[in-house]
Amino acid sequence: MCPSKTSFGIIQAIMSLFYEILKEAFPQFIHSYKKRDLIRKITKEIRRSDWKSLSIDGSAWDSSQFGDLQWVDTYFLNNIKD
Repeated sequence: MCPSKTSFGIIQAIMSLFYEILKEAFPQFIHSYKKRDLIRKITKEIRRSDWKSLSIDGSAWDSSQFGDLQWVDTYFLNNIKD
């Protein structure tokens, strides 16, 4: 993806439309949230006891570590102090 503010490629255009459709169909989809909005959504909609780690890596770069990473993330999320 091109980080330029003056250009916008066809892939970015298609993905922007796709993300808007996805957000409409799935309100829980959190792509491009600002920090404050994301924190508000998480604390409002997800009970602390339901927090889970989710790792999606299409390249399978971390696939050999997935189980360990998921365990660590879930343990960390469940033990965060209010």
